[in-house]
This record gives sequence, structure tokens and C-alpha cells, in this order.
Amino acid sequence: MNYFWITQKPKSQQEELADGYIKSRPLDKYNYFRESVKNIRKGDVLFFCSRGIISHIGFADSSVIYESDEKGDIWRVKFNHFTLGRHIEILEHKKYLLDNKKIKYSPITNEGKSQQGYCSEIPDYVANFLLSRAGVYLSHGKVIELEKGSNNRIKNIHDLLGKLKRNDVIDVINNYKVLKKSLYNYQQSSTYDLKYSLNFFAPKVIFGFSAAKVLGRPLFSDEFSGGNETPCFEILKGLGFEIVEKSSYGSNVIEKEINEIDEDVSAIEQDQGLTITERQQLVDARIGQGKFRKDVISLHKKCIVTGIDLKVLLRASHIKPWKYSTNQERLDPANGLLLSSSIDVLFDRGLISFEDNGRIIISEQLQGSDVLEKLGVDIKRNFPISPKNCSYLRWHRKKYFS
Repeated sequence: MNYFWITQKPKSQQEELADGYIKSRPLDKYNYFRESVKNIRKGDVLFFCSRGIISHIGFADSSVIYESDEKGDIWRVKFNHFTLGRHIEILEHKKYLLDNKKIKYSPITNEGKSQQGYCSEIPDYVANFLLSRAGVYLSHGKVIELEKGSNNRIKNIHDLLGKLKRNDVIDVINNYKVLKKSLYNYQQSSTYDLKYSLNFFAPKVIFGFSAAKVLGRPLFSDEFSGGNETPCFEILKGLGFEIVEKSSYGSNVIEKEINEIDEDVSAIEQDQGLTITERQQLVDARIGQGKFRKDVISLHKKCIVTGIDLKVLLRASHIKPWKYSTNQERLDPANGLLLSSSIDVLFDRGLISFEDNGRIIISEQLQGSDVLEKLGVDIKRNFPISPKNCSYLRWHRKKYFS
């Protein structure tokens, strides 16, 4: 199935909808917007646009029919059409359409308005975007309206996608790396993972693309919600999939951290503005070794929270994270706390911080939990903070606790 955008003047659109045929004639020179009618095949989908509004969707009932009349050659395609309850105003959605605009022969201009050309083939993801804005999906040559609210969320998603099968979801998982996630406006999940065979995946992405098995197209991220007690999670769990909160200790997080370190080290090594000595100092600091670590150990002597002084268990943790710091801040021992590994993870993730007087600040996520108690942390105690750390700690508190 292919998708075509048909641009018409109001009178022409009215006549062609009534007649049930789209028509095009050749010009003396090749013209894509006319010639592309010849590429339409039976079963292809047509989006009818007039004055910047798509108000009808059609299905080709035939491939192109070659005819001639007193004016010369004419190409016709028979179709049936459906009038949309939700019209699509092109300018309202020009950001997506321009971001995904074809370089040549696009149906829209660089200003996001409809072209004057008659017929243009569009990619499947653009067609699916238009369907999502119209609040419909296609099934067996019919246009089916979805129950949608004002926020574009599908109301009856549980009923629609309760038909999903476990193997449908596994197929999507197996193809996760090649899914066009950004084209459907998905981002990496920040709170939950779907765990399958020792790997972790964004559950909304998995659910949204699995929807294509039932609805004939993936769902865009704004068409449904993720999270606990949503149909998305309930259906996935009902099919036997495990959804877990993201963990600082998860293998996927560790892999991400390793990749980030590799990228940062590579950037340092390629920075021609650094001397060899500066380059080595920054690489050592990024991997938790070298002069920065020695200076932080010299400043604090032991973990400021647990009192552990066995060096193999200690981390020189940047207060202001590497990615937000200048090269000078990255090597500044005042931007470091000496922490045992478990405390370092909590601090690095913004789950704890410290006042200038050493009093611990605890995130809402840890409130009511016994994590700190199990780690032997006395939350009523003021921990030994160096005055040199205070400016960096102010940054950390503003970032994670403002």
C-alpha cells in the first residue's frame, strides 16, 4: 500500500469527489505532480487537500486508466472516499510536516503551505501522522474513527488493543533497533523499562508500534499514556511482560554510562586545543583515576557519609557532573566528594544532596524508603563538607532539588 497527497482547487475537488475519479493530463515537459498519478495502484490511499485542509481520504478502486479525449491523453483513477469528522489543517501541523519534508516533490512548501502541484507520493510515516491527526485508522478498505479526547488521546484504547497477542509484541521487540521511533515522536523512557530476555526497552515504544498489528499503523506518542494503571501497561503485563522501574544498577544503565564515558574520552583525545598533559589529566579524571582522584582523596580522606577509607571502595564523584562542567571544573578537587560506591550512585542520580553545613537532603523518591537506613546512613547527622565544595553543592541542589 502506498500513499498519495492530492491537491485540488475547491471546485475541482467537489467535481472529482462527486465523479469518483481523479484525473491528470501530461504537459509538454515532464511534470512530477501530474505524472505521479500513473504510480497509483488499486488499494493505495489518497489524501484530498484543498485550501490547506485535508477533509477527505480515499482508496483507489483501480490502478491508473489510460484514456484520451478531444483534448488529448488523460489518466484517471477510480476511488471511493470518506469524509473526515476531524479535518486536518496543514498549517497547524507544519512543524512535523516540515521536519519530515521530502527534498523534492513535496506536497507542501517551505512555509508549510500546500503546493500547487496535483499529486505527490508521501512516506508511510507522514501518512500515519495525518491519520493520527484525523483520529482514524484504516482497515480492509475502510476508514475507522477512533474515540479521541481534546488532547488527542484515544479513549477506548483498552478495547481496541486488548486483541494484541504476545507474539505481536515480541516481533516488535526483535525489531526494536530499526523502529522509526523519532518519526513517531517517541523518546527514551525515563522511569520504566520493559524487561525481556535480559534486555530493556521503552514500554511506550513497544506498545505504540505493536498497535500496528491491530490498527494497521503505529500509534504516535501523544495518542496514549504510559505508566502504572494505564491500558498500555495493563495490556503488556497481561501478555506476560515484566515492566520495572529504571534502576541505577540496571545493566542497561551501566551500558549507557560506559558509552558516555567512551564518547567523552574520545572527544578529549580529539581536542587539539589541549596539551598532551591536559588531555591525560582529563581522561584520567573521566575514568575516575589520576590527579583528580588523588586530590579528592587528599581533600576528604574517607567517604564523607559512611567513613569508609578503603580506597578500592571509594569514588571521586563530581558534584557538578562532567557534561555540565568546564575542563577547569572537571579537574577542580573542590568539585569532588569522596563517596563509597552505593552513596555515589544516590548522589550522582540526584536522589540525595547536602547543605553547606553537611546536612543530607533526601529526594521524594527516597522518602518513606529504608534504603539509607540499610546503608547505615544517619540522616540526622551533619556530614563533613569542605568549604571548598559549597559553590558546587549549590549548583547540585539547584539542579535536583529546586
